[in-house]
Amino acid sequence: AEFEFGAAAADDSSAGGGGAVASAEDQAAAGMKVYEQYVIGMLTNFPSLPLDRIHNMLKMFVSEPPYDRTSDQLAAFLAQLVAEDKVVMEGNQYKRRTS
Repeated sequence: AEFEFGAAAADDSSAGGGGAVASAEDQAAAGMKVYEQYVIGMLTNFPSLPLDRIHNMLKMFVSEPPYDRTSDQLAAFLAQLVAEDKVVMEGNQYKRRTS
């Protein structure tokens, strides 16, 4: 039983985040991170997709965790992926970064 402290120590380090309070946007973006692989996968299979198509496909195909975001939340998340250079936006179409 003495050696089970590792899991508790890991929990403690992730809980407070050093006392920094994350903004609502940061928390929402962190919650959206789980959908990043789906978005990248879609943009791998399709040359480009508009926001509403990505939104509808996520609603149809993602069940774990269930996709229940608004298209505004998705737009903010896609803007973050663009800022991180993972996705490119051309007109109203999102594409996978190819470089």
